[in-house]
Amino acid sequence: MTNPPDQSAILLRAGSLDDAAEMSKVIRARTTWRLAQIQVVPSLQGIGIGTGVVTSLLREADAASVPVELNVLRVNPAQHLYLRLGFVSAADRGSALTMCYTPEAD
Repeated sequence: MTNPPDQSAILLRAGSLDDAAEMSKVIRARTTWRLAQIQVVPSLQGIGIGTGVVTSLLREADAASVPVELNVLRVNPAQHLYLRLGFVSAADRGSALTMCYTPEAD
């Protein structure tokens, strides 16, 4: 099975880049996928957009049996989202954490 290519995505509210709601970038290597970036427009944070994007990525990772990793600043409240979705802290980098998600076994 080949992995999908690296992917950048922009979620639009009204079909225009002026109305972007979310932007993300995933790097899909053979053994690990990396959520390199995810940004949700501040006025739309807290309504489930980030949860939906990350959950979708994790379901794809489960199907491909590939772990997902990311870095998050310690002061970033998204850290709690990642913990809730099954990520665990794998490395302490001082001001940031590396977090990893292991695919669910079938």
